[in-house]
Amino acid sequence: MKAIVYESNTGTTKEYAKMLSKKLHLPNYSIKEAKKKLNRQDDIIFLGWVRVSIIQGYKKAKKRYHIINTIAVGAYKESKANTHTLQVLNKVDEPLFYLRGGLHYEKLNKIYQILLKAISNEIAKDDKELLLLFRQGGSFVEEQNIDKLLKRLE
Repeated sequence: MKAIVYESNTGTTKEYAKMLSKKLHLPNYSIKEAKKKLNRQDDIIFLGWVRVSIIQGYKKAKKRYHIINTIAVGAYKESKANTHTLQVLNKVDEPLFYLRGGLHYEKLNKIYQILLKAISNEIAKDDKELLLLFRQGGSFVEEQNIDKLLKRLE
């Protein structure tokens, strides 16, 4: 394994990349940095944030590197159904893991902030915790969230 490569929007994916980097003793690079630091087809772990069931940066990373594991970071709770949907829609053929991230409104552009707040009732109608996240922002990132992932990677 050469490195951890990530695509992050509001920072939660980057936080997980740094945690994994520390635990696995691997460097971590944003997808832009990786282009300068890594060779084509190097073995990597890729982390990407999820927007509308698309793992951001995945296609770009897949074309350039040999991805050993993909980690999708999103707002929803982890579920087998959600992970399966992400795997199918993104055509992920390596192992896919899902970590719950968060939402930092102060790091989003104004249009996206307004849009998310406007559709929050529809997105999170049955989940009060998720509804609060979409209305106020917040983070579910915790080091314990990567424990199960680390066991699978061993």
